[in-house]
Amino acid sequence: MKVVLTIVIFFGVMTSFAQDVMIMRSGKEENVRVEEVGSESIKYKKMDNLDGPTYVVPKADVFMIKYANGAKDVFNVQANMSNQPIVMYDKKSPVLAWFFSFLLAGGGQYYNGDYGKGALMTGVEVASLIGMVVSAANMYPYDSYSYYGNRTTSMGAEAAMLAFTAIYFANSLWSMIDAPVRAGEINRSRGLMSWDVGKKANLSLCPDLQLTSTFGQNTTFAPSYGAKLTLKVR
Repeated sequence: MKVVLTIVIFFGVMTSFAQDVMIMRSGKEENVRVEEVGSESIKYKKMDNLDGPTYVVPKADVFMIKYANGAKDVFNVQANMSNQPIVMYDKKSPVLAWFFSFLLAGGGQYYNGDYGKGALMTGVEVASLIGMVVSAANMYPYDSYSYYGNRTTSMGAEAAMLAFTAIYFANSLWSMIDAPVRAGEINRSRGLMSWDVGKKANLSLCPDLQLTSTFGQNTTFAPSYGAKLTLKVR
C-alpha cells in the first residue's frame, strides 16, 4: 500500500512540475503549461504561477510548442504569413526596351516605368519632326512672279532643317541607349540578375529568405536573409 501511495505521489509531483516550452516567432521562449490550442489562439498558464490567470496568445505569434512528453507542434509559417502583402517584380528585358525605343523615342522608357523621361523624349521627337516638315516647306519659297517658283534655297530654313534633323537623331539615339541600360539597372536593384550560359542554361541570382533554422532535432524560427544562385537547364 505504501508503495502504491509513493508511486501516486511521485507521479503527481512530476506532473505538477512537467512543463511545456512555447517558442514565439520573435525568438522568445516561455516555460508554460498549455491549456488549449485553438484554431486562432493558444491558452496557457505560466509555470511560475500555475494558480494565476490564463493567458491567451494569437496562434500566428507562436512558432512551436515543445510539450512535456516530448511531442512538438510546429505551426505553419507560410499560412500565418499569407495575409502579408507579397510584392512580385517582373524582370525587364533590355532587348525589348531597346526595340520599343527604336520604334518610338521614349517607348523603352515607358516600358521601364520612367514615364516622365519617356514623355520628354516623345515630345522632343514630335517637335523635331514638325520642325523638319516646316523647314522643308520653307526651304524653297514660292515666287508668284515666276512660273517655276524660286529655286534658291532659304539659308535659314536649311539651317533649321539640319538642326531639327540632328535633334531628332540625337534624341532617338539617347532613348535607344538609355532604355536597355536603365532596364539592367532596374533588374540589379531588384536582385533579378540572370545570365544565359550557353543555349540551354541560365544562371540567376535572386534574394532568398529562410524563416527557420534546424540544429539537430531542434527547429527554431530564425529569419535569415541572403542570395540564392540558381542554374536552370532548359
